[in-house]
Amino acid sequence: MVTLALELVAEGLGFPEGPIAAPDRSTLVTEMEGKPVSQVSPKGGVMPIAETDGGPNGPAVGPDGALDVTDNGGLRFGFRC
Repeated sequence: MVTLALELVAEGLGFPEGPIAAPDRSTLVTEMEGKPVSQVSPKGGVMPIAETDGGPNGPAVGPDGALDVTDNGGLRFGFRC
């Protein structure tokens, strides 16, 4: 059995996905719930670096070095009773 040690690196992100390692050792993530693309520093600080119109997901670095982000148009999070 393999035991993994987990470490919390950031809090307050809205449904983050698609982590991308940046050259400065930060991590870029899209936040489907909050709409931004955010940068997480190695020390855990979170800074929005771009705002989208919908639900960003699937980030990738393109052949030109630019960050490409797909957008699902926006999702509704939460529960209705």
